[in-house]
Amino acid sequence: MDIMQEGAFGNYRDLMEDITYSPLMGTWLTYIGNEKADSTTGGVPDENYAREVMQLFTIGLIELNQDGTPKLDSDGQEIEVYSNDDITELAKVFTGLWWADTEFGVSLGRPAIPEIDVLPMEMTESQHSPFSKSFLGETVPEGLPGDQSISMALDILFEHPNLAPFVSKQLIQRMTTSNPSPAYVRRVVEVFETGLYTLPDGQIVGTGVRGDLAPVWAAILLDNEAIDETRDEDKTFGKLREPIIRFVHWARYANVSAVEVTNSPPVVNGATTASLGQTPYRSSSVFNFYRPGFVAGGSETAAAGLVSPEMQITHTATAITYANFMANYVFQKSTKVWGGDYAGPLAVSGDTEAVIEYLDLVLTAGRMSEATRERVRETYESVDPEDGIKLATQLIVMSPEYTTQH
Repeated sequence: MDIMQEGAFGNYRDLMEDITYSPLMGTWLTYIGNEKADSTTGGVPDENYAREVMQLFTIGLIELNQDGTPKLDSDGQEIEVYSNDDITELAKVFTGLWWADTEFGVSLGRPAIPEIDVLPMEMTESQHSPFSKSFLGETVPEGLPGDQSISMALDILFEHPNLAPFVSKQLIQRMTTSNPSPAYVRRVVEVFETGLYTLPDGQIVGTGVRGDLAPVWAAILLDNEAIDETRDEDKTFGKLREPIIRFVHWARYANVSAVEVTNSPPVVNGATTASLGQTPYRSSSVFNFYRPGFVAGGSETAAAGLVSPEMQITHTATAITYANFMANYVFQKSTKVWGGDYAGPLAVSGDTEAVIEYLDLVLTAGRMSEATRERVRETYESVDPEDGIKLATQLIVMSPEYTTQH
């Protein structure tokens, strides 16, 4: 997370390198301590990172057009972008890496050296494969030092025509809509390729270097497809918000300065992040909490041919546990909350409509339906103002207008 936060507005190529040298990524994807092939024992390099750096971080599984749609062969079939041979060859690149300032293969004696978990891994040349590595139609030459081999391999991936549409589409999915139009994807890809974006006021964002992420974020958030108010009735636009984002939204609204939650006993008033349905840093697989192409079977979105990634962790069980989790904090039952108040809505609590307008602004971005307004109105007026604010808040954080983004 530190790497992602530090590099969020930098260049994607730098992120690729920083992630590759992370000892925590090396541990998670089992390539830390990866050794060159041994003809005596028949041992070969671990292929885990070689596979995932292509499938998940850079180019994906199938060839893409620049608008994110699949390229098709003469039979109308999707085209695989790499083969198992490409994985085997690329795996040779990621050999020889080990924790910094530590002899390759030697027990670390942690936590005596805690900083090695965040220092970039270092190359041990004797363990790096000296042979050439040919993948995706390109070759890393024989005898190239380990760090140079990695740099060249990452350059090959970064320059691949799939990278910009593959990455750009998923960034759009995380920020604005699960099903961006091909035109929307193409516009963002063009910014990824040029490293420049012109803001509505004429200012230019970006360094002009391919992969600069600052202009990419601007292009995603300010695209006409994202901000056009005339598309309010477009049911194909938008996304389900993941549970952690909903919880953090509430915490900001309630002026919470810090929260402690757990993923295992001891349980704090039932408020484990497992009951929230999503635990930070504990995704169940390398595919993260959900897949970008997930289709919720039997749903209206599936019937419409749409993906809904966040629905992979949203089902009958988590819908209920999410409500219970939020109630624990909304009603301030948890002892693990520092700060927190409802000063904003309480400031206008003498006026029911003013309260509703405030809650609609800060919680549902002006999207609260009349049906939800009526429920909030009745609930708020049934008790004293402070309890009414909490009850109204709980109703809203469970509402479709809050749990979705449009």
